Amino acid sequence: PPSPEAPLRSLLTAVDQAHHAATASFPPGPVHLNCMFRDPLAPSPSAFSPSHLLAGLGGWEGASSPFTSHFPSPPPLPAPAALAQVASLIRKSKRGIIVCGGV
Repeated sequence: PPSPEAPLRSLLTAVDQAHHAATASFPPGPVHLNCMFRDPLAPSPSAFSPSHLLAGLGGWEGASSPFTSHFPSPPPLPAPAALAQVASLIRKSKRGIIVCGGV
């Protein structure tokens, strides 16, 4: 069983953050989780009861959404020197076409 010092909320947050880090980047990649669990072979002084670990999770247990939310970062802005170079090229051209969008 999990260690009483490691609340389930912490584990769920770690898993959600790791999943987000692995899937929000390109290319997606692996993550490593290091979760605190008690020594599995050590004798337990009492029967395991998960009720204290589940405290505060009642509203989330029946939900279909992740435990934590992540908001996308705004795309990075081009460097000022790059913008100045593009502006200069546009000013010098007599005719042209500008194509904008993701590649």
